[in-house]
Amino acid sequence: MTDSIKNEWDALMNEMSYEDQVASKADVLALQYLGLVDKKMEEIHMNKKELADKIGTSASFITQLFRGDRKPNWNILAKMSMELGLDFKVMTEELFQEKVQEELKKYGVFEGRSEMRVAEPKVEYGKTSE
Repeated sequence: MTDSIKNEWDALMNEMSYEDQVASKADVLALQYLGLVDKKMEEIHMNKKELADKIGTSASFITQLFRGDRKPNWNILAKMSMELGLDFKVMTEELFQEKVQEELKKYGVFEGRSEMRVAEPKVEYGKTSE
């Protein structure tokens, strides 16, 4: 994210009420998980109806989740992960940066140089941007 876009985003977020910020964050979290589910479904050629059948819900509910009309609860995400063979990992930005630094040090990337921060890949609708 460029500095000007980040500054505009920060200004927008600061203008939102706390409740709106929470709702926005919840939407982003839901889309991140569902993006990974969608990617896995594409890989194994599974449609939303098949997923619904496997986790014991309706195809219309799955559609509502992927459209963002509803948010998945933890039980739904657990069922999806089990049926799709996904193992979700949760990581904070700080922990992500620590892991990247550790991996880079293993390969001598920082020999004689200061450490650097690595941008975390963004996941949107099952696709990663580089």
